[in-house]
Amino acid sequence: MPAPTAAPTAAPAVMVKPSGTINVGQKELGPYFGSPKLSGNPQIFLNNAAPVTETLGMYDFDSNKVVPMLAESWDISADGTTWTYHIRKGVQFHKGFGEMTVADVVFSFEQIRDSEKHARASNARKIFFADDGNQTTPDDYTWVVNSGVAFSDIPILELL
Repeated sequence: MPAPTAAPTAAPAVMVKPSGTINVGQKELGPYFGSPKLSGNPQIFLNNAAPVTETLGMYDFDSNKVVPMLAESWDISADGTTWTYHIRKGVQFHKGFGEMTVADVVFSFEQIRDSEKHARASNARKIFFADDGNQTTPDDYTWVVNSGVAFSDIPILELL
């Protein structure tokens, strides 16, 4: 009878330090919607555009508050009908398209308002462009929105 042989052992694992760059592609990502007007699902817009766009504010999970991004700050009137957004100065568009002003912010919200697909178009119409409200841009960095009726900050903040 042949003598038993030892079972083979695996060679010790070699620890390789990560280096280089990996590029990942996904065939079925869908079209890039650089405009919120074209996006039927705000989550798709967020996922596709988040690396290249910003909003007026964002929810900070650490502080449990909405914090400014493109807006420096905002104020709410005591009666809850008027929101004043103070837009950050010096924000530059990519590729030398100049500085962002309140006109660009209003244009973006108009795109959402006029969309037949955007999930938050009705909120934009009701809050920012209400029939019994109004809006003014007293200077290049201030947007005053009067919704005509008092709103809690919840629907407004989800549009930021």
